[in-house]
Amino acid sequence: MVYQTRRQYMAEPTAVVFEDFIVELAKKANINIASKEPGQVTINYTLDNGRHQRVWIKPFLNDNLKHLLLFAIHSPALTMPKGQQLGKETANMILRRNSTLPQGAWAIEEGKNEDYLVVMHVLIANYVSPQEFLEAVEWAAILADDMEKTFGQDNF
Repeated sequence: MVYQTRRQYMAEPTAVVFEDFIVELAKKANINIASKEPGQVTINYTLDNGRHQRVWIKPFLNDNLKHLLLFAIHSPALTMPKGQQLGKETANMILRRNSTLPQGAWAIEEGKNEDYLVVMHVLIANYVSPQEFLEAVEWAAILADDMEKTFGQDNF
């Protein structure tokens, strides 16, 4: 189902739950879902090189964009202790990589017990196709995996 307004998305009793919308979109894109919980769908994406990358899909709520239903694709590359700041060299490297991205950006996502360096890309639910969704998930997974290699890690 494509939503025309946020009100339609939130309306009861015909509203489609965000997580169910993502699961259905993933099914059409031939992507397997690892888990589903309120506010997040998790995919363990297998890359062509045989490595795996975790991808989180979350609703993206922004009061300035109330007319659009947005969701964000996040793929983590680094786990950090809660509140830890990146070193100057690492932060500059990430900002330089941001400047070369055609879409999305690197960000620090706050978790309950730890923080994550994630690549993040926002899609418009109203208009996204299964193919666009697949390409966005793959894109995020590849970028996060490349960043993990930069850090000499494979945590996700």
